[in-house]
Amino acid sequence: MAVGGAGTHRIVVLRHAAAEKSAASDHARELTARGRRDATAVGELLTDILDPDADTVALVSTAVRARQTWEAAAAELAMTVEERQLDELYEADSNELVDMLALLPDETEVVVVVGHNPTMEALVNQLENGDDEDLAGRLAEDGFPKAGLAVLEQDGSWSELETGSCRLERLEVGRA
Repeated sequence: MAVGGAGTHRIVVLRHAAAEKSAASDHARELTARGRRDATAVGELLTDILDPDADTVALVSTAVRARQTWEAAAAELAMTVEERQLDELYEADSNELVDMLALLPDETEVVVVVGHNPTMEALVNQLENGDDEDLAGRLAEDGFPKAGLAVLEQDGSWSELETGSCRLERLEVGRA
């Protein structure tokens, strides 16, 4: 399926993988061995999800566990993805993320957002339109686990992104 332009845009929402319970600060928490394996498994999932020819950008929280999740996942990809580490992703709420995404240029066809719960789950819930009752039901029942990813698609310009404007196409969990 072709994405991009004023046509269809894809949002891949990724929650960081399992991290150590404590560190010098919450921001400094690193992935556990399990988290590293699961982040690599996420990368394997992304090879099936991301079109190597699509203009793709990754917006990554500056928290160590989010950066490590993206690094491990991206290492599995046979494509180049522009990475932007953003301090504001660390504490952003879903409304702030929607506002950030709405500012993307339409030439950006796919965005991968790597961050934290409860914001990642809230973002998916806010954007998905409820058309796929099975996926929406799974999300409501199971929540959005560590190393979880959701794929949403939206028709139209990024500036038109709003509550309920996306189709929830896929829910996966990277597990090694």
